[in-house]
Amino acid sequence: MNLIRKAVADGHRYILVQGETGMGKSVIISEIIRGAFEKGKSVRCIIDRKKIFRQLEKYIKDLNIPFGLIKGGEKHEDWHQVQLGMVQSIHRRISTPYMTQGDVIIRDEGHAASAPTDLTVTEHLMHPKSIYIALTATPARDNGYGLKKAGFTILIQSRDYGGTSHELINMNPPRLVPIRYYAPVGPDLVGVPITGGDYNLRVLESRMLGSKLIDDYIGWWFKLSEKRKTFVFCTSIKHSVAVRDAFIKVGITCEHMDGNTPDEEQDAIYNRFESGETLIITSCEINTTGVDIPQIACIMDLRPTKSLKKYFQILGRGRRVFPGKKDLIFICLSKNFAEHGAIEEFQGWTLDDKTRNINTANAARKARNSKPIECPVCSNIYTGQLRCPQCHNIPTKAQYGKDEIEYIDGILGEIVLATGKAKVHVPTMAEKKDWYQQAKNYGWSRGKDDKWLAGMFKACFGSFPPWSFQNLPIKETSAEVSSYLDKKRQDFARRKAYGQKKQKGAAP
Repeated sequence: MNLIRKAVADGHRYILVQGETGMGKSVIISEIIRGAFEKGKSVRCIIDRKKIFRQLEKYIKDLNIPFGLIKGGEKHEDWHQVQLGMVQSIHRRISTPYMTQGDVIIRDEGHAASAPTDLTVTEHLMHPKSIYIALTATPARDNGYGLKKAGFTILIQSRDYGGTSHELINMNPPRLVPIRYYAPVGPDLVGVPITGGDYNLRVLESRMLGSKLIDDYIGWWFKLSEKRKTFVFCTSIKHSVAVRDAFIKVGITCEHMDGNTPDEEQDAIYNRFESGETLIITSCEINTTGVDIPQIACIMDLRPTKSLKKYFQILGRGRRVFPGKKDLIFICLSKNFAEHGAIEEFQGWTLDDKTRNINTANAARKARNSKPIECPVCSNIYTGQLRCPQCHNIPTKAQYGKDEIEYIDGILGEIVLATGKAKVHVPTMAEKKDWYQQAKNYGWSRGKDDKWLAGMFKACFGSFPPWSFQNLPIKETSAEVSSYLDKKRQDFARRKAYGQKKQKGAAP
């Protein structure tokens, strides 16, 4: 909230706020509405998901703020200072005298701000001094480019206010769960044309269908999902129905939904999923945003996409915390992990509409002809360390039995492919200093001493740091270094717990 207030004070009228899944967008929107209402400002809040609409209705009522509704089937009381409206309803009534301008315009799912309908609605609702605040977890268009064209002049990101993935996972209590990645197989995407920046859906559907392929999906779910409550993201309605039928055939309770599924039926399906009556929901072009079901503990991705935004939205559905849920299992059978990488290593978004948002860490791996380690024992995919954080296996080249692996880089936590000209990365003294300074900042913020820091340095580089490093100043910790140290701490905690079980005579 403070960063939003500062942006307004600095003269920004179009403000885009990015926050990870679980940031509490509805709570933030409610607080913005409360603050504006108390100052006598008129508010127009734009929403495009009915579930979020109902949630915001409840929050605003709890604040004892009177408001009007702009929604199909609801009488519009246009005299209220605060108006809560569905974007489609506002657009349909745009030419009526009841669609009045507001001092503060709030847009949930702000990544839609550049759509023609949104631009028309925004232009109509704003006067020359209005403030427009849009919130989203993925501030980009479907083609990956930034949202500057929508008029935004500033982008406030989660890293600016302590709400990154790492920070939300490590909060006490945590706000997000970590992700366990699996990508055992992928479809043949060679020759699939690109339409509008993404795979052509008609051709893609034919690649993702097929009885043998769908049987493989079911097999991988049984092998990797631990039979958790699962959302399956499919390429088309036909694809989603076929996957649902395949799960039902093997005795798994599964339901399908898409954009044509009536609201009442969607609610009933969600209720059955939450209660445990239904174990799996398959869907197409729905459920990627506006779905708050923390019981989701497994995501199966069968929807190849070139869009980083869509990929992050798919992953985001399963990251919320829930009692007994230790992590999210992500089963990628779409090649999206290879395309976009791990969400935790993403560095940040750009507002520039001429720059495509990508995971630069993943792009750098591709450039040096390497890929994350896929554990040969448990199939878990990870980077940043040699030991598997899931089963603790230390992989060797011999375990893979593949000639195309040149070597395993234990520092970067990557497999370097023999087909490239990549050489073993030998860290320079400058790189070691930089890493030490970042790790020092990480450790100090968590009450760790110099002994801990030296041990982490040795684990990463194979030797203790020079004495001269102790006087180096701290530096801001990057996502890569933070991810490495997070994994080391988690690995230590697991080994400690395992040792305690052995001492008590418990089975490992």
